[in-house]
Parts: sequence; structure tokens; C-alpha cells
Amino acid sequence: MFAASFSLLLVFASTRTSTASTFTDVPGDDPARASIAYLEEEGIAGGFEDGSFHPGDPVNRAEFLRVVIASADSTERAAACIRDFQAQYGNAQLFRDVSQDAWFRDSLCRGLALKIIERGKTRMFRPADNVNFAEAAKMIAMAFKLPVNVVEGPWYRAFVEALAAKNAIPTDITSFTKPLTRRQMAVMIHRLRASIDSQPSLTYETIGVHLAAPMKEKDGTLLLGLINAERTKNGLMPYAWNGLLASAAIRHAQDMETRQYYSHFSPEGLSALDRIRATGYLNVDPATCNCTRWVTRYGENIFRGSENAGEVFAVWIGSPVHRANLLTKNFREAAIVRSGQYWVMTFGAIETQ
Repeated sequence: MFAASFSLLLVFASTRTSTASTFTDVPGDDPARASIAYLEEEGIAGGFEDGSFHPGDPVNRAEFLRVVIASADSTERAAACIRDFQAQYGNAQLFRDVSQDAWFRDSLCRGLALKIIERGKTRMFRPADNVNFAEAAKMIAMAFKLPVNVVEGPWYRAFVEALAAKNAIPTDITSFTKPLTRRQMAVMIHRLRASIDSQPSLTYETIGVHLAAPMKEKDGTLLLGLINAERTKNGLMPYAWNGLLASAAIRHAQDMETRQYYSHFSPEGLSALDRIRATGYLNVDPATCNCTRWVTRYGENIFRGSENAGEVFAVWIGSPVHRANLLTKNFREAAIVRSGQYWVMTFGAIETQ
């Protein structure tokens, strides 16, 4: 048995509209819709024969390099590069694991010329491997010639910070090492190529905050998994993790534990709205989304009294008001963190019409 406290805050806010996506699996309220449409309109990346885009699918290294070259450089220069290479070296291989008739060989050639990629000692490119965010950050920063400063830390930190300086990191990035999705690729390319710097973006610190924060990020991920399994059983889409919502949750969980209070409001009177708004999550730029009307929604759950994700889930799912909130259609994204025995779950949705 355990003693616990839990609470719920559900708030709805503003109203304001967008063009419909041409892809069957990109709904009108998808935050990345405008970016995906941009890639198609510019001839950078399209969809599949069945009319879908597969926004949640990972991108392999060959696909990503081809898109980066097409967006930051040009396919014509890539074609010229491989012609010049063949004229000088004949049928020599660019990489040991890339055939001479590979469809992306011209992009490889141009990528090497621009130093976006390197051969390395193994001379292997691994074209079919999924590109993770850290790798993608380096390739895209180099391709768009972003200022990259020498900094302490992992090899990818400077490239991530270069993207962050341009507000080009999608808010659903959850790890440096997880595969990049087609949706995330579209957002990054769109923001850099169209010089869009007014949208919410993560930073190196917010992506890696779990490395230093006094909470168990894996517990939040586990609890979100339990909630999403319940949503799936009830015919609902799972919540997508959002890094900005996580920043708001971390701030509140740590503050409650440090100052030993338990409330949706800080001692200074700051609310969930204040915390979420401070991250930039609720910002909407009509020019970027090509919309004149939108709806933003946010919410917050808090819990105190256990460090076990299963126990928190059992309490929330057993409470009619909390169960209704966990299984609502009103939110699309969420994040859950724990600091000691204090848990905070933040919810959000931005729908353009």
C-alpha cells in the first residue's frame, strides 16, 4: 500500500486556419503539415504512390543525404560531381558498401565534396541505416553552412547548437541517438531553407536535460507507454512526446520537490499556463502555418507519493476524472517526468483550421 496525492488541471485556450495537406496520412491539424507541403512543392521530397507521406517513418542515411543536397545545394551540381568523378576515376567506388549504380551516388559525391560526409577509415557509408538526430544535425548544419562554434562536450553538440540558434529543432525530438523521422526532417529543412526562426524549437540543453536533472526520465517514458497502451485499446492515437512540454514539467516537478509544496501553482502564483507558455509551446505564427485560425490546448496532471510508474498509472486510470483526461481526444502531445515522489504530466495540442 502507499499514500499518494494527485491532482488534475485541464485548461482550454484561444481560437484562430490552414491549407489542407495533399497527403492522406498528414491531417489538417498536423503541426508539420506546412513543412511537408513545402518539401513537396519545392520538389525536394515527395510521398508514395498511394498518396501517403509516412511522416512517422525513420529516414535512412541515403534518403536524408539526398534531401539535404537537394535543399541546401542542388541536384544539378550533384550530377556534375559524379560525372567529373567518373571521368577521372572511371568505375572506382566512392564507398565500399555503395554500388556503382546506386540511385544516390551523385549525392554521395557532392556530399564528400562539400564535406557533409566523410569516408573515414572503413570507407563505409551504411546507406540503409537510419540516420539519428545527432548525425542529421551535423549533415544539415554543414550543408546549410551554419556557423559552428567549438564547444566542450560530445562531437555533435556544436552542430545541435547551430540548429538551435536558427530555431530549427522540432519539438518532438526526444534523444540525440533516436532515428530522425520524415516529419522531423521536413520541419528542419523547411525552417532553414525558408529562413523561419519564429517557431518553437528545442535546444541542446532541453534535449539532454534528463542527463542532469534529478528525476528519472525512463520512469516518465514508462508511464507514458502505459497511458498510450490504454489509449490504443480505446481506439485513440497515442500521445507524442514533446520536449517543450517536458521542459515545463521538469521545472514544476523539481520546484515542488525542492521547496516541498504540492500544487498546480507555485508559491509565487505561477500556473501551468505560465510554465508552458514560457517554453514557447503555445506560440503560433500565422505566416508560417499559412493559417488565420487556430486552437491551442494545454493541461497538467500532478501526483505525489510514489516513485513507481505502475502505481501512478493505477491511481490515475482508476480516477474517473483523470481517466477521462488521459483518454481525451483534446490533446495530441504530452510529457511526463518525476523528481523524487513528485510527478508532473503536461498535455498540449495546437490545431490549425
